[in-house]
Amino acid sequence: MKPSSRSLALPHLVRWWWLRPAGGRQVLLMALPLIVSTASWSVMHFVDRMFLLWHSTTAMAAAMPAGMLLFALACLPLGVASYVNTFVAQYEGAGRSERVGRCVWQGVWIGLGVAPLFLLSVPVAHWLFAAVGHSGELLAAESAYYRVLAFGAGAMVISTALAAFFTGRGEMRVVMVVDSSASLLNGLLDYAWIFGHWGFPAWGIEGAAWATVVAQWGKVAVYALLVHRSVYRDKYQIVSGRVLDPNLLKRILRYGGPNGLQMVVEVAAFAILLLLVGRLGEEAMAATTLALNVNSLAFVPMLGILVDPGCRRDLPRPLPAGAMAIDARHRADVLRARCRRRRGGCPVCCARR
Repeated sequence: MKPSSRSLALPHLVRWWWLRPAGGRQVLLMALPLIVSTASWSVMHFVDRMFLLWHSTTAMAAAMPAGMLLFALACLPLGVASYVNTFVAQYEGAGRSERVGRCVWQGVWIGLGVAPLFLLSVPVAHWLFAAVGHSGELLAAESAYYRVLAFGAGAMVISTALAAFFTGRGEMRVVMVVDSSASLLNGLLDYAWIFGHWGFPAWGIEGAAWATVVAQWGKVAVYALLVHRSVYRDKYQIVSGRVLDPNLLKRILRYGGPNGLQMVVEVAAFAILLLLVGRLGEEAMAATTLALNVNSLAFVPMLGILVDPGCRRDLPRPLPAGAMAIDARHRADVLRARCRRRRGGCPVCCARR
């Protein structure tokens, strides 16, 4: 049986999609370091939960709702800080590199500004856990975990803004190495602080929270050192850009705010679901945490491709003539192939020029 023209055209379209400028191959190569970065984050949480399970079922059951509640509160500033990535990409692409450092520092100022607010939320979180029906050891463990973890929430926002300096300029490997190293440090400190090894106190779930806090602030320190390297300092005005720029900050809040609000809605809905599951008891909460923990290993790494700025980075620059010519030729080929399948073609787009 003779294969149809549609089946013959499909491999050609797949090959064109994979090899074309800004196609699948280039996007994957650009996004791969960020996929590895998010994968390390997923593995870090998996190891953290498994260590807590070995410590006690109550500790693992308490870590998920407490951690998700704090993350839901952090989503708004986190979403705004992540949008610094777009500003960095646009200024870099437009050749205005002197504005890049100032953009990054506006995100850092946002993180420093909201850090105390997370600490003020500790009493509210304890009240919320009790209000939804959590009690006993589960309530005590959730409150303890949240109380310590709040010290590192500001670091999440600051590290996101500092990482935008590299992702917005296409240096994804730096982010991959720093995030993976922070995840490894977190895992080692989890083992030491939960069980009391290597001279550390055996603090259980509070030790797991302190391990995360130290890893988060350690990541901030590494990013800050890398950003202040001499190769970046003058070109991107890293030192002089530390000032608070109200106009630029307003623009970042304006465009990044909807991004943060979307994250808040999505994560808050999930956090509420976890809080309601906790009303069923420790065993139900522990089972849910374990299932979600394993499931995150499958889908969380793929989220890295969603934050890849590779296609945004050169928006202000004109496309190369060769790329436009290739795209135009492909469109013409597709139109001619479609017309040939329709009553032998038409004299307009099938005619040779």
